[in-house]
Amino acid sequence: MNNSGHLRWIGFGALVGFGSPFIFGDLLTLPVDLYYLIYFGIIITFFYIYIRKTQLNLQEWFFRRLVWGVLLGLIFGALLVQKVLSRPETERFTGAYLVWLIFWRGLVYGAIDGMLLSSFPWIVTWRAFDVDNKPFRKKIAFGFLAWLFILVVTTAYHLGY
Repeated sequence: MNNSGHLRWIGFGALVGFGSPFIFGDLLTLPVDLYYLIYFGIIITFFYIYIRKTQLNLQEWFFRRLVWGVLLGLIFGALLVQKVLSRPETERFTGAYLVWLIFWRGLVYGAIDGMLLSSFPWIVTWRAFDVDNKPFRKKIAFGFLAWLFILVVTTAYHLGY
């Protein structure tokens, strides 16, 4: 697949990212957990279509980057925990409902959003420009381009609300 073939997926991701919250969060104003269920289904279906249409070997892609992914995840995760703990306390939940919230709104929602808003634009950029085969300084330049695409998809997503 050529560059433009891959890069059009950034536009598709922005449209899906915008449309899902706009339709199911704003226009229909569904209860939040029902909205999340629909949103998760839409995003997972979108990823499935991307993987199939572009013939991404997800297992190879994942394991080739596992060490860096875990390392960077721990670093940025620690920074995010620090940020969250610096904010004012919110309503306290306990028991099974707390466990549900951590799982559904924390882990599942966080993973889906992380894939759409960060991983997906990065993967598309890396594949569009075959960045794995570039010298290190060019990888840095394409990293900045990936961040630009992350901002595009994230902005579209937030405009949907």
